[in-house]
Formats: sequence, structure tokens, C-alpha cells
Amino acid sequence: MTQSQQTGSEELDFYDRPAIIAHFESIQPSLLQELRETHPNVEVDFTPQDLSRLTGQLQKLQNDLLGKTSVRTELHCPKIPARFFQPTQPLQPDSALHHILKGAFQFRFANNWSDWGFDRAEKRETLLGLILYIRDVLVRSELLHTPRIYLGEAIELQLKEELSSLVTLMKG
Repeated sequence: MTQSQQTGSEELDFYDRPAIIAHFESIQPSLLQELRETHPNVEVDFTPQDLSRLTGQLQKLQNDLLGKTSVRTELHCPKIPARFFQPTQPLQPDSALHHILKGAFQFRFANNWSDWGFDRAEKRETLLGLILYIRDVLVRSELLHTPRIYLGEAIELQLKEELSSLVTLMKG
């Protein structure tokens, strides 16, 4: 069964495996130090297991909000590629997953969340903001590039305007 075919609980079970948790041991100390330095007034502590579990929850959240079976709203956001959530050994401070986790904590601190609240329906819009923020962190870190789309001269002006607005909406 591929990662995309797994159910939510199977995805989370993947991130609870000892071999997967071990991948996070290499970034846990540096990530903890960075967050403590940039947010000295916030009490922060986590284990490699916490980071692994958070990675699974973030991927599940993205699938719940933006996946093929998600309930569509007026809120649109391109997904973060699934490969960015895959722990590879050894994880480094410049890895996409390190940036994803750091961005998630920064967003949580900026919004004064006491917990993540991934399962709360009333936080849906704010949680989508979390995904957007993490995506922007990856773009600023030059790990994720926004698509550039050229609309040729042969396309009618009205269609070009419609397509341009869709591309802009999808952060292209």
C-alpha cells in the first residue's frame, strides 16, 4: 500500500515506528535550540518521537484539508509535496522536514496555541493558514519553487485573464 493510499491512522502509525523516530534524533537538539533562541518567552520541549508524530499529523492535516477527498471551500492552497514529509537519514538542519517542523512551531507560537488542535473543526481556516505558512517557509528557503506558467499569445484575452487568476490563486 502506498503512502497516498493509506488511511489517516496508518499514516500516523508509520511515524510511530522506532526506525522512523530515529531519523529525527539528528535534528531534535538543533531545532529545540533554534526555537528557544528565537522564542525565549515560550516554554518549548519535544522528543524525536514528538517530532515524528507531528510530521505525521501535519501530513494528515494537509490531506484532510487539501486532499482528493477533502471538503472544498473557497479557501485554496497548493499542497506541500508528500516527499517533503518523508524522513530520510540523516535529517539535517537544511532539510525540508526541519524547515517544515520549525515553521509549524513558529506559527503555533505566533498564534499563541497551547496545543495543535488538529481535530478541531473551528480551527480549520487557521490550520489551513498553518499549511500556507509552512509552504511559504519552504519557498523562502528555496526548497520549494512556485510554478511559472507562460500563457502564449494564441490564447484569447478573456481566457488568459481567467487562467491568470487561477494561477495566482494557486500561488503560481
